[in-house]
Amino acid sequence: VVDKAGNESNETTSLNFDIDTATPGAPSIVSVIDDVPAVAGGPDETIAHEGITNDNRPTITGTGPKNATIRIYDGDPANGGTKLFETTSDGQGNWSYTPTAAQELADGDYNFYADAKAANGQESPVTGPYTITVDTVAPEKPDLGNGTLSAT
Repeated sequence: VVDKAGNESNETTSLNFDIDTATPGAPSIVSVIDDVPAVAGGPDETIAHEGITNDNRPTITGTGPKNATIRIYDGDPANGGTKLFETTSDGQGNWSYTPTAAQELADGDYNFYADAKAANGQESPVTGPYTITVDTVAPEKPDLGNGTLSAT
């Protein structure tokens, strides 16, 4: 820099930076895990797409852009879906989210969609759905009437 009197400043250290304007790729919902086993002490189970679970706090896992904010919705956000949860993917793009006690899912059907927001503010396309049904209510006991069974 040179002032009006002709005095010249020393050079500053160079500053290198990258401008990232890339749109991140869409995340993927890989699995939804039921960690409330049907049998006490039983293993965690992956809930199939269109499957049923007794877990109202299932763990949702996936992959996506590295170090991005992952948003999980019930329903397509482009069509009024509701954002349920938000998490961050790691340096390899892996992510998972387990709802807190305050975020328990009510019994009913859920159509999980996800998108990502990269550090540069760009948003990915939406992915989904991964559909599950949460059913935590045990069926009523059957009425056997007078208590006798007969086979025909």
